[in-house]
Parts: sequence; C-alpha cells; structure tokens
Amino acid sequence: MSLKIVKVNGMNGVVTSIDVDTNNIVYEFRGREVPDPTRTSVQIGDKHIEDDIISYVNHSCTPSVRVEDMSYNDWNMFGTHALISTRVIVEGEEVTFDYNSTENNIVYPFECSCHGIMIRGKNYE
Repeated sequence: MSLKIVKVNGMNGVVTSIDVDTNNIVYEFRGREVPDPTRTSVQIGDKHIEDDIISYVNHSCTPSVRVEDMSYNDWNMFGTHALISTRVIVEGEEVTFDYNSTENNIVYPFECSCHGIMIRGKNYE
C-alpha cells in the first residue's frame, strides 16, 4: 500500500509514501457497504462504502484523486473501487478528493477551507 494516515494541519489525513503519476491507481478498495451515508463513507453510484483508509481522505476543491467504480473499466477489477490520481502526486503529499463529486447529500455539510464554500453534495451544487 502506498498510503498512510498522518496528522495534516491538526487532523487525520492520508498521504502517499511514493510518487504517483497522473491517471494511476493510488488505492484500490472493496470496503463495507452500509445502508445509509455516514460522515466517513463514500458514495459510489447508489452504494455507501466504508473503508479504513477512505475514512481519512479529506476534501479538496482541487483534489489529487477521483473516486472510480472499477466494475466497468479496462483494468477488469470487478467489484472494487479505486482512487485514481488526477495529477502527479509527490511522496508525502496529502491525497484528497472532492466530496461534491461523489455524494448526493453530505451527512454533515461544512464550509471548506479551500474556497470557503459549503460542501453539501451533488444535489446542492
């Protein structure tokens, strides 16, 4: 695994332990499906997935990864999900994704520190 959980600006976050090129798998996961969204789940399609690493990946309006359902792709990783790099990520850099890109409704909406906008999910963009 190329990710580790560390303190980032006083809170838990996830960083890479290696350099990653653009459009590469940063983390592959199956996770546990939960019936309802939680503060730490990620929505993939109509499913809400909990995962020990994903729970600590923070939001950014200019994210370093995107979340993909790998069931329908060229990698043939059926039943899995992945974080795919959106740009080059250097060793030790925080891994982030845009919560508004996956969640229909954020369970606990918040004002992001990136741009000061409310992060509420796709249904509110």
